[in-house]
Amino acid sequence: MGRSLYIIIALSLVICCHGLDLTLEGDIPTLPGKRRSCGVLKCAETINASIFSSPFNDNDGSSVVLDSITGMSVFRIDSTISKLDDKNKRKNFIGSVTSQTPTLTQVANGRKVDGLLKAERATVRVELYKQKDCQADFICQVRGSDNKGREVVTSTTLVQHPGQKGNQLNNGIVVPGIQQLVSQSLESLGKKIESLEDRIGQLHKEVTNSVGLLKKELNDNIALLQKDFNDRTDSFERRLDTKLDFFENRVEEKINNINNLNKLDSKVSTELA
Repeated sequence: MGRSLYIIIALSLVICCHGLDLTLEGDIPTLPGKRRSCGVLKCAETINASIFSSPFNDNDGSSVVLDSITGMSVFRIDSTISKLDDKNKRKNFIGSVTSQTPTLTQVANGRKVDGLLKAERATVRVELYKQKDCQADFICQVRGSDNKGREVVTSTTLVQHPGQKGNQLNNGIVVPGIQQLVSQSLESLGKKIESLEDRIGQLHKEVTNSVGLLKKELNDNIALLQKDFNDRTDSFERRLDTKLDFFENRVEEKINNINNLNKLDSKVSTELA
């Protein structure tokens, strides 16, 4: 049988889904006079955003990419023993969108369901008005095909615990929901920003101190250079004055010698006459 006929069943205990998102937001405000819901369940999937580990050992590798979506369904889970025990789970259908029915709007059993299937994205939104629904577990299932034309069925499970809502179950491991992850990320980001601000303040202080030391060292060096320049200038002036004095004395001495010679010559001329 050709590869295009393979059916890849991406169950949560077999396949790791990275793109399918299932969240539950609680206590959603509404307009005055409108019935207030206790929570809103949202399931969304986008093509080419989900990568799954394939259960088939084929030669093409172990990863497949969702290339098209043909349907999305949401179920409420009833468990008689354990919420983590698949054998005792019973799925109650809530609503779905398919290629044949791409839009959905219905109100029934204390739930308002809206769904939309487009070329590249599928979403199902469920407003919950019953408290037991807001405390229940849910499954979102997506059908489509991968980039090799094989049928793909993926699902993700939202498991709730007392005092902690909106957790997703992937590969049997409970991980925090989107809101909790965002809250934790913001808290971590705030701490990092505070640490960064402290570091910036410390760096500013260190830079200020370094600039002060550089200014002092520069001023000291300028003072030393000025003193050295003044000393050299004074020494040059003294040497120049000494040489000028010596030159003046020599000139005066030569002038006196010339005058003496002129007097002697005049005297000799007088005596000879």
